Amino acid sequence: MRVHYLLLILLTTMLFAGTSTKLVALPDRQARYDSALVRVEQANQKIEQIELMIRDGKQMAKEGGKEKKRLTKEINSLTKTYNRNVKEYATQLRSKDKDEREEAKNAVNELKTTYRGELKELKNSLREFNTELNKGNQLILRGKTKLKSAKEFKKRAEQKLKSAKQNLKDK
Repeated sequence: MRVHYLLLILLTTMLFAGTSTKLVALPDRQARYDSALVRVEQANQKIEQIELMIRDGKQMAKEGGKEKKRLTKEINSLTKTYNRNVKEYATQLRSKDKDEREEAKNAVNELKTTYRGELKELKNSLREFNTELNKGNQLILRGKTKLKSAKEFKKRAEQKLKSAKQNLKDK
Protein backbone atom coordinates (compact mmCIF):
# COMPACT_ATOMS: atom_id res chain seq x y z
CA MET A 1 0.00 0.00 0.00
CA ARG A 2 2.83 2.29 0.85
CA VAL A 3 4.40 1.59 -2.47
CA HIS A 4 1.25 2.61 -4.30
CA TYR A 5 1.10 5.79 -2.31
CA LEU A 6 4.73 6.61 -3.09
CA LEU A 7 4.21 5.83 -6.76
CA LEU A 8 1.20 8.12 -6.85
CA ILE A 9 3.14 10.98 -5.28
CA LEU A 10 6.07 10.36 -7.58
CA LEU A 11 3.84 10.30 -10.65
CA THR A 12 2.04 13.54 -9.76
CA THR A 13 5.34 15.23 -9.02
CA MET A 14 6.72 14.12 -12.36
CA LEU A 15 3.62 15.33 -14.15
CA PHE A 16 3.79 18.76 -12.57
CA ALA A 17 7.54 18.96 -13.02
CA GLY A 18 7.27 17.93 -16.64
CA THR A 19 4.48 20.38 -17.43
CA SER A 20 5.60 23.51 -19.18
CA THR A 21 5.45 26.68 -17.10
CA LYS A 22 3.92 28.46 -20.08
CA LEU A 23 0.87 26.24 -19.90
CA VAL A 24 0.53 26.78 -16.18
CA ALA A 25 0.85 30.55 -16.57
CA LEU A 26 -1.60 30.70 -19.50
CA PRO A 27 -4.72 31.45 -17.44
CA ASP A 28 -2.81 34.24 -15.70
CA ARG A 29 -1.78 35.75 -19.03
CA GLN A 30 -5.32 35.50 -20.34
CA ALA A 31 -6.64 37.19 -17.20
CA ARG A 32 -4.14 40.01 -17.59
CA TYR A 33 -5.11 40.43 -21.22
CA ASP A 34 -8.82 40.49 -20.35
CA SER A 35 -8.18 42.96 -17.55
CA ALA A 36 -6.21 45.21 -19.90
CA LEU A 37 -9.04 45.05 -22.45
CA VAL A 38 -11.54 46.09 -19.80
CA ARG A 39 -9.34 49.00 -18.73
CA VAL A 40 -9.01 50.26 -22.30
CA GLU A 41 -12.78 50.08 -22.70
CA GLN A 42 -13.28 51.92 -19.40
CA ALA A 43 -10.85 54.60 -20.54
CA ASN A 44 -12.74 55.01 -23.81
CA GLN A 45 -16.04 55.35 -21.96
CA LYS A 46 -14.53 57.88 -19.57
CA ILE A 47 -13.18 59.93 -22.47
CA GLU A 48 -16.62 59.88 -24.13
CA GLN A 49 -18.26 61.09 -20.91
CA ILE A 50 -15.73 63.87 -20.51
CA GLU A 51 -16.13 64.97 -24.13
CA LEU A 52 -19.90 65.05 -23.56
CA MET A 53 -19.31 67.19 -20.47
CA ILE A 54 -17.17 69.59 -22.52
CA ARG A 55 -19.84 69.77 -25.24
CA ASP A 56 -22.51 70.50 -22.62
CA GLY A 57 -20.30 73.20 -21.12
CA LYS A 58 -19.75 74.79 -24.53
CA GLN A 59 -23.49 74.72 -25.19
CA MET A 60 -24.22 76.30 -21.80
CA ALA A 61 -21.61 78.99 -22.37
CA LYS A 62 -22.92 79.69 -25.86
CA GLU A 63 -26.53 80.02 -24.70
CA GLY A 64 -25.50 82.08 -21.68
CA GLY A 65 -23.46 84.42 -23.87
CA LYS A 66 -26.30 84.89 -26.36
CA GLU A 67 -28.82 85.61 -23.63
CA LYS A 68 -26.40 87.94 -21.87
CA LYS A 69 -25.99 89.98 -25.06
CA ARG A 70 -29.73 90.02 -25.68
CA LEU A 71 -30.52 91.11 -22.12
CA THR A 72 -27.81 93.77 -22.16
CA LYS A 73 -29.30 95.23 -25.35
CA GLU A 74 -32.76 95.07 -23.82
CA ILE A 75 -31.57 96.87 -20.67
CA ASN A 76 -29.89 99.56 -22.75
CA SER A 77 -32.99 100.11 -24.90
CA LEU A 78 -35.20 100.20 -21.78
CA THR A 79 -32.92 102.81 -20.20
CA LYS A 80 -32.90 104.92 -23.38
CA THR A 81 -36.69 104.73 -23.61
CA TYR A 82 -37.05 105.71 -19.96
CA ASN A 83 -34.67 108.67 -20.33
CA ARG A 84 -36.48 109.80 -23.50
CA ASN A 85 -39.87 109.61 -21.75
CA VAL A 86 -38.58 111.52 -18.71
CA LYS A 87 -37.18 114.24 -21.00
CA GLU A 88 -40.65 114.68 -22.49
CA TYR A 89 -41.93 115.60 -19.03
CA ALA A 90 -38.94 117.84 -18.17
CA THR A 91 -40.58 121.00 -19.50
CA GLN A 92 -43.84 120.21 -17.69
CA LEU A 93 -41.92 119.63 -14.44
CA ARG A 94 -40.57 123.19 -14.66
CA SER A 95 -43.95 124.66 -15.48
CA LYS A 96 -45.40 127.43 -13.34
CA ASP A 97 -48.79 125.75 -13.31
CA LYS A 98 -49.04 123.65 -10.16
CA ASP A 99 -51.52 121.12 -11.63
CA GLU A 100 -49.35 120.55 -14.68
CA ARG A 101 -46.27 120.03 -12.49
CA GLU A 102 -48.16 117.59 -10.25
CA GLU A 103 -49.42 115.67 -13.28
CA ALA A 104 -45.92 115.48 -14.78
CA LYS A 105 -44.44 114.44 -11.44
CA ASN A 106 -46.99 111.62 -11.08
CA ALA A 107 -46.33 110.47 -14.65
CA VAL A 108 -42.55 110.48 -14.06
CA ASN A 109 -42.99 108.54 -10.80
CA GLU A 110 -45.15 105.99 -12.62
CA LEU A 111 -42.52 105.69 -15.37
CA LYS A 112 -39.80 105.31 -12.75
CA THR A 113 -41.73 102.58 -10.94
CA THR A 114 -42.33 100.55 -14.10
CA TYR A 115 -38.75 101.14 -15.24
CA ARG A 116 -37.30 99.93 -11.95
CA GLY A 117 -39.54 96.85 -11.92
CA GLU A 118 -38.64 95.87 -15.48
CA LEU A 119 -34.97 96.67 -14.91
CA LYS A 120 -34.93 94.50 -11.78
CA GLU A 121 -36.43 91.55 -13.70
CA LEU A 122 -33.94 91.98 -16.53
CA LYS A 123 -30.99 92.21 -14.15
CA ASN A 124 -32.13 89.05 -12.33
CA SER A 125 -32.35 87.25 -15.67
CA LEU A 126 -28.94 88.62 -16.61
CA ARG A 127 -27.50 87.33 -13.34
CA GLU A 128 -28.97 83.87 -14.02
CA PHE A 129 -27.46 83.73 -17.48
CA ASN A 130 -24.13 84.99 -16.14
CA THR A 131 -24.09 82.06 -13.72
CA GLU A 132 -25.01 79.71 -16.59
CA LEU A 133 -22.16 81.17 -18.63
CA ASN A 134 -19.75 80.72 -15.72
CA LYS A 135 -20.92 77.15 -15.09
CA GLY A 136 -20.42 76.35 -18.75
CA ASN A 137 -16.90 77.76 -18.69
CA GLN A 138 -16.13 75.82 -15.51
CA LEU A 139 -17.41 72.60 -17.11
CA ILE A 140 -15.19 73.20 -20.11
CA LEU A 141 -12.15 73.88 -17.93
CA ARG A 142 -12.78 70.87 -15.68
CA GLY A 143 -13.46 68.70 -18.70
CA LYS A 144 -10.22 69.67 -20.38
CA THR A 145 -8.15 68.83 -17.31
CA LYS A 146 -10.00 65.53 -16.82
CA LEU A 147 -9.64 64.74 -20.51
CA LYS A 148 -5.89 65.12 -20.28
CA SER A 149 -5.64 62.65 -17.40
CA ALA A 150 -8.12 60.26 -19.05
CA LYS A 151 -6.06 60.23 -22.23
CA GLU A 152 -2.94 59.44 -20.20
CA PHE A 153 -4.85 56.63 -18.46
CA LYS A 154 -5.95 55.30 -21.85
CA LYS A 155 -2.39 55.44 -23.14
CA ARG A 156 -1.12 53.44 -20.16
CA ALA A 157 -3.98 50.95 -20.54
CA GLU A 158 -3.19 50.50 -24.23
CA GLN A 159 0.47 49.89 -23.40
CA LYS A 160 -0.52 47.26 -20.84
CA LEU A 161 -2.87 45.71 -23.38
CA LYS A 162 -0.11 45.61 -25.96
CA SER A 163 2.30 43.91 -23.57
CA ALA A 164 -0.40 41.48 -22.38
CA LYS A 165 -1.21 40.64 -25.99
CA GLN A 166 2.46 40.05 -26.71
CA ASN A 167 2.79 37.82 -23.63
CA LEU A 168 -0.28 35.88 -24.71
CA LYS A 169 1.22 35.29 -28.16
CA ASP A 170 4.53 34.14 -26.68
CA LYS A 171 2.93 31.01 -25.19
